Amino acid sequence: MQNYLPIYKIWLSGILFLGWNVFVASAQLLPRQPTVVNHIDSIVPRFIKSNIEDQIIFEPTREMDDVLRYARSTVDPMKRNLSTDQFLRRYLPYSQTRLMKNGDIAYLEFYYHKYLTTLKECLAIANPHNLEFITSRRAFFKNASLETRKEKRRYWRKFDTKRNELITNFFSFREHIIPAVSTEVAMILQEEHFPELTASMNKLQNLDKSPLEVTIYSNRILAIPEKKNATIAGLSIISKCEDIFTSGSPAVRNAYPGLRGSNKGLAVHLRLFEDGVTLSHELGHLYYLYYKWEEYVSYIRRKGKDYEPGGHGPDDPSGLAARMTENGQMPF
Repeated sequence: MQNYLPIYKIWLSGILFLGWNVFVASAQLLPRQPTVVNHIDSIVPRFIKSNIEDQIIFEPTREMDDVLRYARSTVDPMKRNLSTDQFLRRYLPYSQTRLMKNGDIAYLEFYYHKYLTTLKECLAIANPHNLEFITSRRAFFKNASLETRKEKRRYWRKFDTKRNELITNFFSFREHIIPAVSTEVAMILQEEHFPELTASMNKLQNLDKSPLEVTIYSNRILAIPEKKNATIAGLSIISKCEDIFTSGSPAVRNAYPGLRGSNKGLAVHLRLFEDGVTLSHELGHLYYLYYKWEEYVSYIRRKGKDYEPGGHGPDDPSGLAARMTENGQMPF
């Protein structure tokens, strides 16, 4: 039977919930410097691990470098570039074999293959008449070897329709490149910052004994809807619905329709190019709530109207756990 908190309204990260066991824990409103440093001699960002005593520059791998350049370049959609294949080949297996997953790389793979399917279909139409992406209608009608104008009109409509579909799928896949790289970098830095926490999160079981996935996403904009001009570094989503942990319950979907989650897994959302410290912080919230769910429900009931949303009240045990993992310490 589902558990509820029907006594009072809970405002969590700007979202009002009534009668749902949902916790959206947010990192503090961002006081620290961005984690992306642009080198003067490169259009590709270098990522820096901040908030620690000795700052460490993270140099992107060749696969990251190449795919980021591709994402920012003006290219011909009818000419395939292999940088995405190389990036997926190197990093996708990690998300396929671990419970902590890069949610953005899964979207990138889906839309990339959708683009490749359309590209194959478009080239099958274009190649017999040497059509290119920039071919105009006038040039086609002037140079095509088809006998009648009616045949030319039909062929042109077929090519132009498929080319427009290709453009749509091309931009749909390219918009997922930067988030996928961003999330992968955050996960690499998190494991380097606190490998013990990474190992623990990769062993979680849901209440029905199934593996409990934790999916990480990067967002171009991550803000609290009810507070104007307020941005956050990250937020973690955990809900208990029908006796399982989830980040896709009806309450979550209604409150955060733009944030992705899963029916039988947890979710963390970060700003673009956040570091491993921030991700460790968000995982600390989830780690505590996973093991101490009922205790935290009791804590909220005791606090009543004094409960501070987002998990960062002075004596909030979830916030304490997040600060501990941020500093490389397990909460218990």
